[in-house]
Amino acid sequence: MDLQDICTHLGNVNMQPVANGFRFNWNTDGNYTVCTLRKMIDSKISTHQTNLQMHWSKTIPLKIKCCIWRVMQDRIPMAVNLEKRGVSLQSALCPLCNNITESVDHIMIRCPIATEARTWIFNWCNIPITNFSDVNEFVNYAADWGRNTKEKERIIAIMYALLWTIWVERNNAVFKGINAKSANIVDEVINKCLQARWIE
Repeated sequence: MDLQDICTHLGNVNMQPVANGFRFNWNTDGNYTVCTLRKMIDSKISTHQTNLQMHWSKTIPLKIKCCIWRVMQDRIPMAVNLEKRGVSLQSALCPLCNNITESVDHIMIRCPIATEARTWIFNWCNIPITNFSDVNEFVNYAADWGRNTKEKERIIAIMYALLWTIWVERNNAVFKGINAKSANIVDEVINKCLQARWIE
C-alpha cells in the first residue's frame, strides 16, 4: 500500500470536531482512538494473511513493535526481498543456519536456530510446543494465548521480544560475523523480559 492508497482510504473517514476532540465513524462510540485508526490502516494493507493481529501495547518498546509490524508485512531487508529489488548478494542463504534461502518466514519461524529458541521460550512460558507455517500464524497464536488480559499482554510481549532478538541475532551474523546460537537468543529474551518486568 502506498501513500496515495492510504490517503484515499483516510479520505472516506468522517471526523466531526466536537468539544475537546473529534467524532470518529470507525468507533462504535464515535470517539477517535489511535488504536482504531491503526487497525483500519492494517486492514487495508495487503498481507499474505488477512486476519492480522498486530498488538500495539504501550509496554513493548516502539522499535520492537515497528520491527514486528514490518516483519508481518514481509517488509524487512531479507535476501529474497533484496533480490527482488535487484540487489546482488554474496549469499542468499539464511545467515543463522546457512542451509535455506533467507526469507522472513524461514528466519523467524522455520530456521532450526529460531525453532529451538522458540521451543525453549514456550517451555519457559509453559505453552504447548506448536509448529507454525509463517510469522503471522505465530503472532496470531501469541495474541490468542492466555487466560486473562494481563497474561495475554505478557505472552505477546515475550513473543515479540523473541522475534526482535532473532532479527538482532541475524543482523549480528550478517554485519559482525557472529555465529548465531539459540541459547544466546533465549538468554537475551529472558533478560529483556526481566528488565522490562513483563514476567512478574
